[in-house]
Amino acid sequence: MAFVPEEAGDAPASRWSAAWLGRNLKLGSGLVLMAFVASHLLNHAAGVFGVDAMSAIQEFRAGFWRSRPGTILLYGAAAAHIVLALRRVLVRTTWRMPWREALQILLGLLIPLMLAGHVSSTRLGTEIAGTDDSYVHVLRHLWPQHALFQIALLLIVWCHGCLGVYFAFHVRPWFTRFRYILAALAVLIPALAIAGFTAGAREAAGASAPAEVWTARQLELVGASAFWAEMAAYGLILAVLAAIGFFELRRRLSRMVTIRYLGHGEVKGPIGPTLLEISRVNRIPHPSACGGRGRCSSCRVLVMDGADTLPAPQAIERRLLDRIQAPRNVRLACQIRPARPLQVRVIMARQADTGFGFDSGGARNGQATVLVCDIRAFSYLARTQLPADAVQLLNRVLDDYVHAAVAHGGQVGAIQTDGIMAAFGIDGDPRAGALAALGCAADMLTATGAADEQFASALPIPLRLGIGIHTGPVVIATRGGGSEAEAAQAGQPLAVIGETVVIAGRLEEATKEVSADCMISQAVYDAAGLPRPQAPVRQINYKQGDKPIPAYAVNAPRAAEPPEAAGRRETA
Repeated sequence: MAFVPEEAGDAPASRWSAAWLGRNLKLGSGLVLMAFVASHLLNHAAGVFGVDAMSAIQEFRAGFWRSRPGTILLYGAAAAHIVLALRRVLVRTTWRMPWREALQILLGLLIPLMLAGHVSSTRLGTEIAGTDDSYVHVLRHLWPQHALFQIALLLIVWCHGCLGVYFAFHVRPWFTRFRYILAALAVLIPALAIAGFTAGAREAAGASAPAEVWTARQLELVGASAFWAEMAAYGLILAVLAAIGFFELRRRLSRMVTIRYLGHGEVKGPIGPTLLEISRVNRIPHPSACGGRGRCSSCRVLVMDGADTLPAPQAIERRLLDRIQAPRNVRLACQIRPARPLQVRVIMARQADTGFGFDSGGARNGQATVLVCDIRAFSYLARTQLPADAVQLLNRVLDDYVHAAVAHGGQVGAIQTDGIMAAFGIDGDPRAGALAALGCAADMLTATGAADEQFASALPIPLRLGIGIHTGPVVIATRGGGSEAEAAQAGQPLAVIGETVVIAGRLEEATKEVSADCMISQAVYDAAGLPRPQAPVRQINYKQGDKPIPAYAVNAPRAAEPPEAAGRRETA
């Protein structure tokens, strides 16, 4: 059931709420600053080719960032990002959080303290005192006594920005496709910048050109600008710490509200924090993949009692609830601030680590082609064989099916009693995944025919296989915790779950209804870029109320059957 609009008389949530605009303005300003930092570091990286290369690129960069539009964009983004980031820090009501969030906040507070002197001696020095901030003179000033400080500043700014990008986009489907490229850039850009900075600074220090000599007036102006910039940074941090202390004291003295968590008992929390913050303060296991920014639904709760006391969802929450078609009494814990008693159940609660569950922290959205196969009438075949013979037959064909899937780059997600499920293309290439699944199906049918010939004299009916294949969105996770890289190193397959797996299973069942070897959805041919078969399209009913799945019945070519096989078929 989709999220139900407010009852008559409720105030509708504005599409362009202040919270929605603030979140997106913070993201946009952060991306502008990230673009500036990336261009600056790439400029440093050119130092491996010499100071002249750095200076040439610097002229190009300065042409944009020091123009009037560039200056307004850069300083406007910096001001907006600082204000909105500090606001987010100040409104926090708990400091219990995942380590990534804590690291991002810590790095963000260090940046103005470390950046004040650098900015005052370069950009401000040029604007106020008329000093030369070309690479040759700046590098001579920094090398070697200030080199380690500059490298630390570089890494702090870059890591803070990368964490912000991760929190903003890692729940988006496109992020999965480019995650390896982004990870490589996150490592290579600062590494090349440090290498270029070091090479360029050593060259500049050894240059024969005379060093820049500042006048007494320039020294006075640069020193004053550096002093006031540093005082402003320290004052800002002290003001933030004082505000945090004030809000924390007010929170402890404020009126409390009772929250009853199903399965975790009753806790009390102050009025003002979000439900997610109350959970963290009281150590309630409550996941939040996006850090409480309203970009994921992992923190959602079922409000069992007291839903009518909560304000209607605002733009950020409404968009996500509509997207996941949440019932009316499901809310995002990071967006609601209880003022009256509630009884809730954490829907995506963290479970104890038994080694058999899925790792929700590393789960991601993706697209894959899923193949589900099943040996026809295997229960009957097993009843007609001695136990050892039945197991030998099953091992033979299942080994062939698994080898076929692995050979085509598939991930075998499950091995049933008489069939398997495999996923293809989970690395982000839908076309290659669909083609691989079709190739795997052909090999499986060939292996089934070979096994049928081998065991023909012992089987009362021909050995046949049914295959269903569908392409669509899936959720990809690891089993028992750990990252995908760790799972690959341990030889542990990834788990693929979602509606696409269920549809592939339904298509496999449909092969029995139409007496076909394969039932392949139209989405597979579209993903593979192949023309659709000439066979009539069949509409496979999947779920009541949903549109049927268009699919095609495909049979493997077979040679003329020997008389004993035909007799077995007639008997069956």
